[in-house]
Amino acid sequence: MEKRDLVDEYRIAMAEYLQWLGAAASHYAHVPPVSAVLTEMGQDEMLYKMMGQKGLYQYRVRMDEEIYREVRIRFADQWARLDAATRAAFSDEELAEWSKVAAELHACHEAMMKAADDWFFREGMRAAKPKGCLGVTAGALVLPLLAAGWWFS
Repeated sequence: MEKRDLVDEYRIAMAEYLQWLGAAASHYAHVPPVSAVLTEMGQDEMLYKMMGQKGLYQYRVRMDEEIYREVRIRFADQWARLDAATRAAFSDEELAEWSKVAAELHACHEAMMKAADDWFFREGMRAAKPKGCLGVTAGALVLPLLAAGWWFS
């Protein structure tokens, strides 16, 4: 079974999310409170990109857990403010249109965060596996002592 590349899944979902976010920001630019929150959400693009990139001294891509937590907190705050701004600024017809855009934005963000969650779970499980190095070292030290104890007894 081929292992899924969760970082690529994250990047694909991130690109789709940022595309929807850009489209929503340009479409709702005429509504100042909504536009302001969407613009602020768009300014977090660099955080999303930094979360899944290769570090300077790393041989493979890894995700940054601190940035991940910050992204989760910021998105929840921004989403609550965006929801309040749309309810205050839009008519019922505009809210119906917005709900479709909001559903896509939220689905893309959730897909991105699910890929990150899965990555952290998989990498956490990989880090939790015993490497065997300690057992080999302990065995190399203890076996001669046991043999010497047996010899002298």
